[in-house]
Amino acid sequence: GCTDTSDCFTITGIGLADKTELKVDVYPVPFHSELTIDWKKSYPQIEISLTDLSGREVFYHQTEAKTRETIPLEGLSKGMYLLNLTANGQQQTIKIMK
Repeated sequence: GCTDTSDCFTITGIGLADKTELKVDVYPVPFHSELTIDWKKSYPQIEISLTDLSGREVFYHQTEAKTRETIPLEGLSKGMYLLNLTANGQQQTIKIMK
């Protein structure tokens, strides 16, 4: 078996998160037929893409200055997906389940 050789510590950020991550809430997770993205800040241009774990893009949408976006995803198979959000030169990837 395995044993710890030292105490475990939780690291909560390295000081870059506020500058590099977009301010969003994504729900529901897991999703069924649609996914809602609430933007905590207004961005002039937003790109939303969803890829499966093999890297195949299954959804792409570009929009302007919205605070909420609901995307229809009813045709997707159950499993893990990567939600890729790009706005104002910033990018964030969020793992989500269907």
